[in-house]
Amino acid sequence: MGKSRVFLIIGIVMLAVMILFVAYALQHPEGYFAGGYKIALPIYFIYLVTTIGMFALYRAAARKLR
Repeated sequence: MGKSRVFLIIGIVMLAVMILFVAYALQHPEGYFAGGYKIALPIYFIYLVTTIGMFALYRAAARKLR
């Protein structure tokens, strides 16, 4: 399995986890993040950027193989 495939699988798994988390959060509005929004929002942003980065790395690695 090449690097590009690994990046793709990680990106897909991260996207699936994000979708499941959002679905759970919408069903349970009483839940909260212990650190508050000032900590939660940067963590969510980093996660989103990392997920997008995995797809970008996949695309870059796939182009190198051509």
